[in-house]
Amino acid sequence: MTLAQIKKSDLIEQTLRFQGKPLSFRNYPLSRQIIDTEADFYLLKGGRQIAKSVTLANVILSDIMAYPYNSFLYIAPTLPQVKVFSADRIAARIEESPDFKDIYLDKTMASVPFEQNIFKKTFANGSQIYFRSETQLDSIRGIAVKQNMFDEIQD
Repeated sequence: MTLAQIKKSDLIEQTLRFQGKPLSFRNYPLSRQIIDTEADFYLLKGGRQIAKSVTLANVILSDIMAYPYNSFLYIAPTLPQVKVFSADRIAARIEESPDFKDIYLDKTMASVPFEQNIFKKTFANGSQIYFRSETQLDSIRGIAVKQNMFDEIQD
């Protein structure tokens, strides 16, 4: 089976860990559908605490695994929200996932300068994530990315 034949949600379940266990979508079928969509544009609208930000993080990480040289701009209303997403949703998930780290954080294989900080993360396959808040609008100018991710647009 080639990477093109594997659903992104299956790739996540095989590669990422959460709280010491393989990540599972068993209790989150909607997240699986969102991650596996081929849509160019979609909007997630829902109540509080239904895993919207977690799903968004999984979309980003699955696209990093599936598509080399992918790039993302994640924007949240406030700087504290950006820091929580970058540290708790992305960096913590990566830190818990040795298979992901071995492949995508191998500095010897990096095709771009390697960075892992709150505002930018780069990966060995050339993919990048930029993190910004609406309060940093000037810092968004000039960033060329393939995917924009807006979190908490009601704020």
